[in-house]
Amino acid sequence: MSPGVAAFWSCTAVEAARTGEDGLAEEAAARVAESGGFLDLVAFCRCVADVAARALSVLHEPPDLAQGERWALQPNPAATVGQLFAVRLTVAPANRDSDMATALVAAVVEASERPNARSRFGR
Repeated sequence: MSPGVAAFWSCTAVEAARTGEDGLAEEAAARVAESGGFLDLVAFCRCVADVAARALSVLHEPPDLAQGERWALQPNPAATVGQLFAVRLTVAPANRDSDMATALVAAVVEASERPNARSRFGR
């Protein structure tokens, strides 16, 4: 996938998430997953997650990562699987946990390759 196309879909997803258009954000992710490679999808997810993490830092006092503090998830029984994934994908880069961010994207890719698996990004 060309950098320009990846940037277009990343910007589309960020704007869709900002305006609450979950369907368009999911479509952007699906397009990257279908026409790009794993690294394109990782970059796409990290781009969107970085914008979300910056917004999180505006809304809440960020933890002092140098002192071992971390962003943490609060349980929400009403959260959908997709919402929980999005929050986890936001929190991992916000905590500078690149390995977790990559593992989350890898899990989605792996799940989408299994027969009868449902994925937020694959079709």
